[in-house]
Amino acid sequence: MKLLPLFLAISFGSFHRITEKENEERKHQCGLTFLNTRAKYKSFGGRRVKPDEYPWLARLVYYEKLPHGYLRPHTCSGVLISQRHVMTAAHCVSDRDECGNVENRELDQIYIYFGSYCAHYRTCKNPHFAANITKKNYKNPSDVANDLAIMELRDIVSPRDALPICLPQKDTILAKSLKLAGSGVDTTLKGNLHANGNQVVDLPLREDYKKPGEIGTRGPNSSACNGDSGGPLFQVNKDNKNVLVGITSTATSCTQVLSVRSVYFADIRDNLEWICGETGACQ
Repeated sequence: MKLLPLFLAISFGSFHRITEKENEERKHQCGLTFLNTRAKYKSFGGRRVKPDEYPWLARLVYYEKLPHGYLRPHTCSGVLISQRHVMTAAHCVSDRDECGNVENRELDQIYIYFGSYCAHYRTCKNPHFAANITKKNYKNPSDVANDLAIMELRDIVSPRDALPICLPQKDTILAKSLKLAGSGVDTTLKGNLHANGNQVVDLPLREDYKKPGEIGTRGPNSSACNGDSGGPLFQVNKDNKNVLVGITSTATSCTQVLSVRSVYFADIRDNLEWICGETGACQ
């Protein structure tokens, strides 16, 4: 899976935090899967996500305005962390103007979809929209540690449509094999590269990668691809719940023939106070 080009984001608007009661409900229902069966559909180093298997996975579609009224779609991924908040990469919700100045993408042009039925952006239904966006102090494409943004949704997501993923503890130990889910393309397909819909891959943790605020993975047969930016890196805890540990920032190309592929993520464990302060989703 290769990632979309990186952009810069800024903060605006005031956020609505969930209540302490809502946070307790979040912790009770987070990280669940609607289906626990193994899918047989293989993708780029992984497999297709079954319908409702990861109810916290989000697809983001932004329509860039072109001359003569044309619209160019750009796809990213995201993850629901409360019934009101979605996390993604900062570069997924930002852009630059003709002079190179940083500007936010227009909120009503970012479509947010939940569920696994959305195999292609043209078939996605029932979009959600952001009321506000806040981000970390993201500076440039190499600033992986701060490539984080939180979107407050205009409307609360019904538990019938999506459930949040669990947040880690500050001292959560990373598993040697992690999972990445996203809406990226499958470069092994011909024609419609989105035909497999949302996908999940297993990624070996790069234990020697010690850059502060970042997580690195490296393996020969799996990676991230176009559209996976902002997607969740996660692992399963002792209670069999899915726990978010990273947000996808950048990766080596998925279109080139390489013996080893690397992916880099912003580490959620280093951002728990920021997430709690902005959203009320606290551990």
